[in-house]
Amino acid sequence: MMMRKGRNEEFDFTAMKGVGGLLFVIGNVFGAYRLVRLLLVHLVVTTRKFIAYQLYDFKNLNIVIDKKGALQLKPFSLMTMDNE
Repeated sequence: MMMRKGRNEEFDFTAMKGVGGLLFVIGNVFGAYRLVRLLLVHLVVTTRKFIAYQLYDFKNLNIVIDKKGALQLKPFSLMTMDNE
């Protein structure tokens, strides 16, 4: 594909197609990676309780999220002592 650059000059864009296409694909791959990473971080932060329930057996444990946002696992016996 030829496009006119000036009055008498022409620039051949065929060589740029390969480089531009490669950069486009690389950019989209990294963009998609960043988007997926951002979504995963968002899911982990917003659903800490759900993820913790999936990872641990909570028959004798309770989940506590303290004021700083830290996730703590405490046995129910300690929970009753803390609440007294």
